[in-house]
Amino acid sequence: LAQAEMILQSFFQKNPKGTFVFRYKNTKSADGAVTVIGSYVCKGSSYRSTFQFRSGKYETKLESIGIVKE
Repeated sequence: LAQAEMILQSFFQKNPKGTFVFRYKNTKSADGAVTVIGSYVCKGSSYRSTFQFRSGKYETKLESIGIVKE
């Protein structure tokens, strides 16, 4: 968790005040997984952002984040 926070903090310090647009969200699979894809645009650069969520019995948890410059 600490490593993820450090990486995201560094990314947003270098790329502040961008805009985010959702591009895709699938329906929940049988195992409770959901994928969301969007684009974060800042300073003329676009980053494809992928989020993987997993639903448990009582809560939904963020399983992974991917940010790739397009």
